[in-house]
Amino acid sequence: MGEVRGRESRREGEAGERVPGPLRYLEPEEEAKLLAAAGEPLRTMALVGDHAGLRIQSEALTLRWADVDLRRGLLTVQAAYAKSGQTRPSP
Repeated sequence: MGEVRGRESRREGEAGERVPGPLRYLEPEEEAKLLAAAGEPLRTMALVGDHAGLRIQSEALTLRWADVDLRRGLLTVQAAYAKSGQTRPSP
């Protein structure tokens, strides 16, 4: 199984605003523990996030069946939910 994108850590800036910290990936052992402990549907969402590179809350949980193309093996993240604000395909 490939690397799982970890949640960005957050810290507070000088004015109290939240600023992104360094991007972190789960180690294989952490990934195995997460998948072993996660019940459905969380386990499936973690796997989708891993293999398609989706953010769970804003992208994976907002998918609809119309966004899933099984024939082409693509998911479409709608612009309203994408961090970039643009609709994008995800393999």
